[in-house]
Amino acid sequence: MANVRAIARLLGGRKVLGAELASTADLVNAIREGLPYASLENVAKRVGLTTLGEKSAVLGVPERTLQRRADSGRLDPFESELTVRLARVTQRAEEVLEDPEKAYRWLREPNASLGGKRPLELIRTDLGTRMVEDTLGRIEFTVYG
Repeated sequence: MANVRAIARLLGGRKVLGAELASTADLVNAIREGLPYASLENVAKRVGLTTLGEKSAVLGVPERTLQRRADSGRLDPFESELTVRLARVTQRAEEVLEDPEKAYRWLREPNASLGGKRPLELIRTDLGTRMVEDTLGRIEFTVYG
């Protein structure tokens, strides 16, 4: 798995998460407990998802549900998993593309290797996420096509 500490940083770090996440087991436990809503806000802001509608579209979670989560301050485990996927893919894009702004643009733009879909459109499912990660792997090893 991608660097857990880097993923935790994207989620807001100790300040937002309330603890240091140093292992995959720590991340799994945080997902099970439900992440703070602010963790979604942190990673979404980094990739340029500024409105509730944009976050809703990427996660596939209704806007009303996200508004309730914002009001309560906590995501449920399913939404937490999607938020970690978003952070994981964002971290990997930053690592591969070696420029955060370039990575965030790449995540938001249609990609021929992904059937013309934006990478952010595919993180709702495990298989879609794997497609994005595979594409990043090909970019990393310059087998992009």
